[in-house]
Amino acid sequence: MSQTALADQAAPPEASIKAKPLVRVRDLKVAFVSRDATVQAVNGVNFDLAHGEVLTILGESGSGKSVTMRALMRLLPKRARLSGEIQIDGDDVIAMSPQSLSDMRGRDVGMIFQEPMVAFDPVFSVGAQIAETVQRHMGKSRADGLKRALELFDLVQIPSPERRLAAYPHELSGGMRQRAMIALALACSPKLLLADEPTTALDATVQIQILLLLRQLQRDLGMSVIFVTHDVGVATEIADRMVVMYGGRMVETGGVAQVIRSPAHPYTRGLLSSTVHGASRGTRLEAIPGSPPDMSDPPPGCAFAPRCQLATPECTAGPPPPIDLAPGHTARCIRPSHPE
Repeated sequence: MSQTALADQAAPPEASIKAKPLVRVRDLKVAFVSRDATVQAVNGVNFDLAHGEVLTILGESGSGKSVTMRALMRLLPKRARLSGEIQIDGDDVIAMSPQSLSDMRGRDVGMIFQEPMVAFDPVFSVGAQIAETVQRHMGKSRADGLKRALELFDLVQIPSPERRLAAYPHELSGGMRQRAMIALALACSPKLLLADEPTTALDATVQIQILLLLRQLQRDLGMSVIFVTHDVGVATEIADRMVVMYGGRMVETGGVAQVIRSPAHPYTRGLLSSTVHGASRGTRLEAIPGSPPDMSDPPPGCAFAPRCQLATPECTAGPPPPIDLAPGHTARCIRPSHPE
């Protein structure tokens, strides 16, 4: 399926960002401090997420997208230094007590981790782990928790759900474990679902099944979703809006159709050019030269300048500000293209 066709499928939500979004992030910064170096993994991220909206964060490994996700739930190691503003449904996440954070995780915010084999406890059945979550956050009995787990297994289309409830994580295939992880994340009907590259370890056939399932569940349940990926095809399949990250910053944001059809930042154009699609058959892919920046010693100015064919001395003077290209479409570049 072509990128344009995928963009057409992911139509923007009927309403624009509401006055009071479900998620509000301002000047988010995350640094990892060690004896030898300080790595600025996220550097000034800003975005809003509306109720019922799907936002995809796209970028290479090391761009800061997964760290941004974990920061929303404060699932960062002790050596991390977190600053800025994170609000979820009006609650200040950074100021939350450990007890309040524990209550929020799983109840208001669910998370699908990249590798479910690591996320599940190997010594308990998957059904028991989902039931425990329901007991903890919804005050239900174990019997009610198992009943809820069975409903969720049916919802995520796990075959023979009664038998799978008693299965241990290693007894399930990769696709079934991922579906069970989705069931666990949805156990308490969260308002917000965070999906951290949940299809990376799956083959192409299972991947599209999981993507279609997630999109259908999102629409049926009215959830807001933030979906992290490095795959352009995955991003266009599931998102309403897209954020492209590089070097810990958001370099381009906009509706899926805007970003795919009219990429303005050189990095976004490079990602699209290096992606296999129907129109690229028989042609050589245009790989982005160079490597992602070392964020313990980032380059001056625009982090993408050392790899950018359009870079000028002005690009190294300082981080470029975001430029509005069209309603809802911005790029952080001093020389953005203006195809719209």
